[in-house]
Amino acid sequence: MNKALLYLVFRSYRGRLKSRLSRMKNPRYLVGAIFGAAYIWIFFGRRLSSGAIQLPEQFVVMIAPVGGSILLALFSIQWLLVLRDGGLNLTENEMDLLFPAPLSKRALLHYHYLKAQFGLLIASMVMVLFMRPVLGMSGYWLGVALVWLLFNALLFQQTALDFLSLGLVRSWAMRSVQLLLGLIFIMAAAANGFGTLIYKDQAAPLWLIVAQWVTTPLQWIARGFVGGTLQSAITAVFTLLAIMSLYYLITIAQDVSFEDSSLLKSKKRNRRRARRRSERRTIDAEKPRKSRPTWMPVTNMVWRVMMSKSKIGLLRYATKMPIIIIVPVVCLSWLVFMILGPAEMKTSLAVMALMGSGILMLAGGKMLLLDFRTELDHVELLKSFPVRGVHMVLAVLGINGLVLICIHALFAIMFAISFVGAPTNFQIPYSPLAIAITLMLVAPVISLMFLLLENLLFLWLPAWFLPEKGERQVRGFDVMGRRVFNLIVRLFGLLGLSLVPAAVAAGALIFVSGDAGLLLSGALFATVLLIELGPIVWVAGKCYDRIESLGDEAV
Repeated sequence: MNKALLYLVFRSYRGRLKSRLSRMKNPRYLVGAIFGAAYIWIFFGRRLSSGAIQLPEQFVVMIAPVGGSILLALFSIQWLLVLRDGGLNLTENEMDLLFPAPLSKRALLHYHYLKAQFGLLIASMVMVLFMRPVLGMSGYWLGVALVWLLFNALLFQQTALDFLSLGLVRSWAMRSVQLLLGLIFIMAAAANGFGTLIYKDQAAPLWLIVAQWVTTPLQWIARGFVGGTLQSAITAVFTLLAIMSLYYLITIAQDVSFEDSSLLKSKKRNRRRARRRSERRTIDAEKPRKSRPTWMPVTNMVWRVMMSKSKIGLLRYATKMPIIIIVPVVCLSWLVFMILGPAEMKTSLAVMALMGSGILMLAGGKMLLLDFRTELDHVELLKSFPVRGVHMVLAVLGINGLVLICIHALFAIMFAISFVGAPTNFQIPYSPLAIAITLMLVAPVISLMFLLLENLLFLWLPAWFLPEKGERQVRGFDVMGRRVFNLIVRLFGLLGLSLVPAAVAAGALIFVSGDAGLLLSGALFATVLLIELGPIVWVAGKCYDRIESLGDEAV
């Protein structure tokens, strides 16, 4: 590779590291970095020195085809993106520096690959920390190498398809062929995954044999992750290297001009970032804040704010809500396994529904993006609402509550239906229907309390959580540490506030047994916890009024 490009990559990484270290002069970044490093060491540091996990051979034989199907689906998604821009992923400054220089296409391509390696390596190290307890990888660093090669194979495929699309700008027939191949790969992945589970003890039909043949290279890679042997890992490494070499040759063979498309891609990326940082509607910051009329009932005011919040909340962030993707994927997976899976799997589907509800309790704010963390980036947006802080907090809780109630109810229904046709070789003291109804009563209230505590922390200490200018894309130990601190405080707050509701619910369960006692205890728990929301809403409203009265100086 060109030495000047190597020097450029080295200097960019060095400058990035120096900027990270210089931020440690700020106390909030220093404390956040300490929390983040402690979190990584306590929860994951011990796994670095642990031995390899050897999974049973029967489990490896069963899970390798499913893992191959997942990998094939992951590779196939990029084939479906036929309307890609093409070109290289470079910034405008890099293009101004590199394109006029006497550099070959191969040198620019190598720079495109090399600049992404540091991020891919860090992502691989973090992912293996999470994956190693459930996968049989032979050593931590061997697992990092496998995941790093997998990410590079995806990068090489994306680059090859980007260059291929530049030669097919006017050929919609070839784009249709690419889309058709992507759909065929997706169908082969689904057929191999579900067919292996359904026909595990029977003779495989012809369509399953074809799907297994298509996914064979990906199954070799999957065995490298779960096999736990050096031989399976080496086979996976050579398979990934072969895939990378194939896509590299395809990219080099394309005689296309990528300068204009790279510039277009960079401009689109900058516009997306600008839209995320800027306001989504015109706001008159000089407009005086109106006070609430004394004759207007609180309920009408809250309803009006909820309607306003729904328009600039739900519609504004609907396309960016992770829950828009996560919930349909979970429901579709549950439905497929419910229809095609064996009866023994249905109890696991009930557990999956409970896990989905539990994750929503803890991460509802991150999944919905309808909290004060989102809105406080633009203080003018807060000034545009002619309401008091208490009413704004109630509006945030109201809109989030509507969404959370619907999703928790969906998970509860999935839990109850999962027991239809399930084997009855185990006993539970309550009926699935009673558990589902109790989940509908309790889960949304716990989610609202957890979300309210997060907003209270953010309104109380906005300077601790708000990023400074130009920091939106920054990631590191300091950011992770602040999130861990936020999570710990909310967990202890929720546990403390749940003591009285839990005692009341336990007393009701002692005096009333059976399904009726479970329903009564759930209703009492939700009611008492809702009563405890009142003082916290009042405190959060006062924090909101303080921020709004100070304006930009508050943050």
